Amino acid sequence: MNLKILTLNTQKAYQSSFDDFFARILRESKYDFILLQEATAPIVSMVSEISTEYKVLNLFDPEFGENTHECVIYKNNFELVETIFISFAKFGKQNLLRGWGFLAGVFQKDGKTTLVGTAHLHPGINRKKRLEQVKIIKSEILKHKFDSAIFGGDFNTGLPLEIRGHEKMLSPEFVRVTKTLGATLDSCYTEKVPFGVARVANFLASLGISIKLKADHVYVNKKTAEKSMIQARLLPDRVSDHLAVEINIAEPINIRSLRSADSEIIKFIKDRLAPLWKVPIEEIENDFILPSFKGGFPYIFVALTEDNKFAGKIILSIEKNWFLGIDGEPWISAVFVPEEYRGQGIAQKLITVTEETARKNGFKNLYLDTVEAVGYYEKLGGWHEIGKDKWKDEDVVVMVKKL
Repeated sequence: MNLKILTLNTQKAYQSSFDDFFARILRESKYDFILLQEATAPIVSMVSEISTEYKVLNLFDPEFGENTHECVIYKNNFELVETIFISFAKFGKQNLLRGWGFLAGVFQKDGKTTLVGTAHLHPGINRKKRLEQVKIIKSEILKHKFDSAIFGGDFNTGLPLEIRGHEKMLSPEFVRVTKTLGATLDSCYTEKVPFGVARVANFLASLGISIKLKADHVYVNKKTAEKSMIQARLLPDRVSDHLAVEINIAEPINIRSLRSADSEIIKFIKDRLAPLWKVPIEEIENDFILPSFKGGFPYIFVALTEDNKFAGKIILSIEKNWFLGIDGEPWISAVFVPEEYRGQGIAQKLITVTEETARKNGFKNLYLDTVEAVGYYEKLGGWHEIGKDKWKDEDVVVMVKKL
């Protein structure tokens, strides 16, 4: 199952930019789950006011005396079958009555069971308290059955030593998938509240001093982490003292050569390329598809999910007297990834396979022509423009990569 998840400590919408950001996220509806911390009632109410695509999991916390400030927002196509809630409002000796805790739902979709949770641990210098909370969360999650488990949020961690302690506590069952991310918390955006840590942050901010910490983390069960392609990134929008963390979890992708038995994919390729290239379908079949079954050029590679769903394609061929008069060199073309699989690095994997294939066949350069994807290829690295040409009254940019 492919999942797109966002987690954010909303700071109770303290920053003036939060409402517009959150409204845009809801309208775009691109996330399967949105995990919030410090989500007060006005924030939660925005969901039903703005979007019909989402439902909300937000429970009453008897220790806190109102609804918990943890919130799981989920797409309508997921069925909530079970809820989990642990309140940390009165955790330990302090009676701070803040909306800290762990909230999760067990969801079903397409025969798969997924546990998704949001966590907000205590702030301050007491690392042992947070470690105990992590232990409680792990114990509770492991009581439930699931195919995949994803949980994250504001762990209020500061030093690397504490983060490693949390990783050790959650292992081997769970893996932190946000290791490569930078700091998520910037103390100069701390709200002015009568709380010890906040007062220190406010004082330092008045002196122009900012403390940046890796406070937010996301964990995934080991099996899912090993089998899936997982990408994590920080959104640049400054709408809280925390940056939002985006997680993409994609099914494992298998790339192989097109086969004669791939009838539906073959039909798709012909139906797509004939009008795009403005040639008869028979030309696509005779010049590319049928020769590819014999081994050697042209190669047609396809990307497939674990359950054999089509997730992309690419063609590698030898072209004679092609753009800019380049003759007898390998070219990639017809790069395509269905919309539901984009953003997972599949196109890059397809391109890498063609590079390796051309290199194995003794070629030193690989070429492509594109109308509007110059920037994409430049970002991949190694590709650069060598000129422009015309193709059926259309301007194309010719690019090359040394192998």
